[in-house]
Amino acid sequence: MRRLADFGNWCVRCCVSFSLVALWVLIYFALWNEPHLSARRPHSIGDDGPVNRGNRHLPGSRHDHGNAVDLSTHWRLLFVFYIVLVHVLGLVVPVRACWAVWSTTKGLKKAAFTRRPRAPLAGANAPFKLAQYSPAFSLPSRSSSAPSKDTYDADDGLSEATVIYAIIVPNYKEDIDTLRETLKVLACHPQASSCYDVYVAMEQREAEATDKATKLTEEFLSAFRNISYTLHPGEISGESPGKSSNESWAAVQACRRYSLREGQKSRRDVIFTVMDADSHLSQRYFALITEMHLEYPHTADTTIYVPPIVFDRNSNSVPALVRVADLLWCGAGLSGQYSSSAIRPPTSVYSLSLSLVERVGGWDTGPEAIGEDLHMYLKCFFALSGNLTTRTVFSAASQSNVHSDRKGIRGTVATLRARYKQAKRHMWGALDTGYAVRRSFQLCWYGNSDDGEPRWRETGLTQAQLDVDYVRSADITSSTLLTPFYESSSDIAPPAPSTHWPNMIVLFHRLYEAHFLPVHLGTLVLSSLLYTATRPASAIPASLLWAFQVTAYLRTFSALGIIRLFTLYEDYHRTCVRTREEEMQRAGLAQRMRGSFVKRKFWPNVCDYALFPVSGMLFGSVPAMHAQICHFWTVDLTYTVSKKPQRKGVGPEPA
Repeated sequence: MRRLADFGNWCVRCCVSFSLVALWVLIYFALWNEPHLSARRPHSIGDDGPVNRGNRHLPGSRHDHGNAVDLSTHWRLLFVFYIVLVHVLGLVVPVRACWAVWSTTKGLKKAAFTRRPRAPLAGANAPFKLAQYSPAFSLPSRSSSAPSKDTYDADDGLSEATVIYAIIVPNYKEDIDTLRETLKVLACHPQASSCYDVYVAMEQREAEATDKATKLTEEFLSAFRNISYTLHPGEISGESPGKSSNESWAAVQACRRYSLREGQKSRRDVIFTVMDADSHLSQRYFALITEMHLEYPHTADTTIYVPPIVFDRNSNSVPALVRVADLLWCGAGLSGQYSSSAIRPPTSVYSLSLSLVERVGGWDTGPEAIGEDLHMYLKCFFALSGNLTTRTVFSAASQSNVHSDRKGIRGTVATLRARYKQAKRHMWGALDTGYAVRRSFQLCWYGNSDDGEPRWRETGLTQAQLDVDYVRSADITSSTLLTPFYESSSDIAPPAPSTHWPNMIVLFHRLYEAHFLPVHLGTLVLSSLLYTATRPASAIPASLLWAFQVTAYLRTFSALGIIRLFTLYEDYHRTCVRTREEEMQRAGLAQRMRGSFVKRKFWPNVCDYALFPVSGMLFGSVPAMHAQICHFWTVDLTYTVSKKPQRKGVGPEPA
C-alpha cells in the first residue's frame, strides 16, 4: 500500500514531465510514423493527398496501400488541434503582458506623484511589545517615534508603529557590501526606526556567516526598530538547502518575538516581508502596504502584497542574451499585475500578515519548495480554498542581473552559464504544478470543512510534515521546528471559506503558461520546422499545411506583441529608475550608488528586440525541458547562489 502511495505521489509530482513525454508521442505518430492502415476502402475526393480515380495514390506506387483506412489521421487531427491551441495561448501571454505593463506603469506614476491622506491610526491599539525571548544571536535595538502629522505621502514616516514589518533578508555567501547596501536603502526610510524589524537570515554552513551578520547588526543597530540575525542549521533531516528553508527558520524565530496581550493589536498587523539579498525597496512600498492594510481590514488576514520587479541596476553591463532573458522574466511576472486579475503570483519580493503565515504553517522546507515565492503563494491560495486576496503594490522592487566578475569572452561565457543555472532553478519550480494538483485533489476529496483549527497545532508538527510530501523523510530533529506558531487558544484560524472555483481555473491556466507553455511551444515549433524542411509541400497533408500556415500567422502576431511589450517596458523602466534615483538623492545615497541607475537607450534595444526568440529558447524552453526530464528521478537540486555584481565603496560609515 505504501509503495502504491509513493507511486501515486511520484506520478503527481511528474505531471509536467509526463505531459512532455505525451507531446513527444503525439509528434511522433502525427508527423514521423508511417501510416497504420486497416481495411481497404476507396478514398473520396475530400481525403488528404492527391487523388487518382478514388484512390489516394497512383496504383503500384510506394504510397499505394489499396483501399485502406489511415489510422494516423486521428493523431494528425489531435496534433492540429493542440498546435493551434498552444499558439493561441502563446499569443494571449504577450497581449495580456502589454496590458499589464501599461496598467502597472500608470499605477507607478500615480503612486509616485500623488499625495494621499494619512491612514488612520489604530487608536487604543498600543505599539507592539517585544517578548523577552532573546536568543543568543539577537542584538538589542532602539525604538523611536516620529512627530504626528495629519497627512503623509511616500516621503513621510508614520507617527506611530501602526503596522510592524518583519523583514526577512535570506542570503547565502552574499558579498557583505551587497547586504550592506540593501540594509542602507531600508535604513534611509523615515519609518525604519519605528516600524522595521529586520532579520538577516544566514546559513550556518557558510563559514563567515556569524562574523558577517555580527558586523551588519552592530552597524545598523540604531537604524531599525530591531535588527537581529538567525543561523539556519545546515543538516536538518527532511530539509533542502535553499531560500524557503532559510526563511522558514527565520520566521519561526521571528514569530516568538511578538508577545501580545489581550486588547493589543492583532497579529495581522505584523506583516512579514520577504526579499532577496540584493533587492532595493522604496519607502513607498511599505507606505502603500500600510495604507491598503488599514483600508481593507476585512481582508487583511487573507491578503498577500506583490510589487512589480525591474532589472535596472546593471543591465547595461551584462550580455544582451542575459538582459533580454531577464526582461522576458520581468514581463512574465508583470503579466498578472493588472487591476482585474485575481491571480498575481509574486516574483522574489512579497509581503503577508503574520496571521496568514501562522494559518498556513509557515514556509515549506522540502525540495518541492525551491520556487519559494510561487510555492508560498500556492500554499496560501489552497489554505484559503482559492479565496486569497492579492494586491499590487505600485512601487517596483529593484533587482540586479546575474553577472560575472570576469572580463572579455570568458566573462561573457561565465555570465551566460550562471544565467542558465538560474533559469534551471527557476524552471525547477515546475514541481509546484504537481503540488497544486495534489492540493486540488485534497480539496475535492476532503472539501474545505475543518474545525477552525490547523491540523499541525493538534499534533505539534508543521504543515509540511502533515502534507503528503513527494519524498518521505524522517521527522525533523530540531525541537524548535516542532513548536506551534500560535501562543494562545484565542488565536485560532477561522473556518476555511467555500472554494472559489473560478480562481482555481485561472490559477491552473497561469501554471500552464509558466510550466507547460515554454517547453510545448518550443518543441512544437522546432518539430514543425523540421518536418516542413524535410518534406515537399505536395507531400504534406492539407490539414497539416493549414495548421502550419495558421500557426505561422499566430507566431507573427505573438512576435509583434512581444516587440510592443518591449516598447511599453521602456516607459516602465524609465519610471522605475527615475523614482528610485530621486528617492536615493533625497536620502543622500545616490552618490555612493553611481552606475546603478541604468538608463535604457534606443539603439542597444534594437538588438534586444531581435534576440528575444534566441534568449527565450536558451533561457526558457531548454532549461525547462532539462528540469522536467530530471524530475523523473530526482527532486533535489543543488542550490547555487547566482553571482551578482559586487558594490564597491559601500562600506560602513566613517566614525
